[in-house]
Amino acid sequence: MTSSIATYLLQNNVMYITGDLNHSYTKLLISILLYANRNKVKKPISIYINGKGSSIVNHLSTYDNLISIHDVINNSKIPIFTHCTGVALNELFIVSSFGLKVKLIFNRVTGLHYPRVFLL
Repeated sequence: MTSSIATYLLQNNVMYITGDLNHSYTKLLISILLYANRNKVKKPISIYINGKGSSIVNHLSTYDNLISIHDVINNSKIPIFTHCTGVALNELFIVSSFGLKVKLIFNRVTGLHYPRVFLL
């Protein structure tokens, strides 16, 4: 049942991001966006975002993932819209601002945790 829903969403240019952005999830997201770009899809792609993201420690390791997603979205020939549907924290908050049209659904929670840096 789950794979048929995911297939239906992809056929209708809808993506749903939840959880943290690890390397395999980022690779899948970028490959789907590049495939849609290559096949010259006519309809815009809508990315719905809802998740807490990863911990502060993982922020530095996912920085290259964020840059990769940003580059693919900005260089896309297809319009990509991002929708924040609930909670978008940490790196998912940053990804929610990458789209051509950003929509924040009512009652959403967004934020970015800053790590404390101590200089000696």
